[in-house]
Amino acid sequence: MLPGKNNMNKIADDIWMFDSGLPGPRVTVLGGVHGNEKPGIEVVEDFKRHDWDGVITRGSFTFGIGNPAAVLADVRYPEGDFDLNRSFGTVPTEHQHSIAVARAEVLKPILAATDLLIDIHATLKPARPITLSPNPSLNPLLRKLLPLFRVKTVITGKALAEDASGKTTDAYVYEHGGIGITLETGWMGDTAIVPRSEGGIMAALKVMGVAPNVELEHTIPIALDMFDAYWSVPASADFVFTTTWENFSLLPKGTHFATDTGKKLLAPEDSYVIFPKVAKLLRPGTEACLLLRKV
Repeated sequence: MLPGKNNMNKIADDIWMFDSGLPGPRVTVLGGVHGNEKPGIEVVEDFKRHDWDGVITRGSFTFGIGNPAAVLADVRYPEGDFDLNRSFGTVPTEHQHSIAVARAEVLKPILAATDLLIDIHATLKPARPITLSPNPSLNPLLRKLLPLFRVKTVITGKALAEDASGKTTDAYVYEHGGIGITLETGWMGDTAIVPRSEGGIMAALKVMGVAPNVELEHTIPIALDMFDAYWSVPASADFVFTTTWENFSLLPKGTHFATDTGKKLLAPEDSYVIFPKVAKLLRPGTEACLLLRKV
């Protein structure tokens, strides 16, 4: 470990840890898993400048850049490479020696040991902020954490851990017994939400007991709109959507929303679609979209 300022240790390229030296929970924050999503990168840069002495008094706090090569190139991931946020499970043979897979191997032991991950992402075009977690919505600790980010729309559910296109960071943490939260802040170029995101992270550190002495501004409790992700819809080479679906488009029961290998895909119940991929990103075996039900 390389000592840094404020007793931070650089434990890997672009990953820093502040260890209190006392037993306690381990919290991890990532930004830049996709290199052109600015809010998470700015959060990490702010945290690098923060003085954590006297703040982290139990356990440890780790934060850093997910994919430095992608951040340097200012792209989601380098051309011809693979998506880091699909590199924590089975990876297609042709991408097993990619930058993303090599970076995932660096991150895996950190994520496997963490009790709470907050992975900050953003969307390709303007959209409402969302928090997502593959952990069950009834998990008592998760229910304490979710309102802290002041984001009204929340998606939880098993489909987030069953992504047909590979395992994500939050699913990997969940698989290893921790709580994985992805914070989608809205449009990837809009950093206005950064202070709110940082406030949510500080509140999470307090709730986790890692930074029990942090003083937080009094806020009115926020009512959450909860959705259950129940179907990770896989694509084949012949997959096509019936129209251009937008995030949270309502699909009444029986709606023909896509066709796959000549078979109509119908919404099995009143549902909402989220993260429908554009045609150029649809690849066989990858996730085409998620279907949600209102909780």
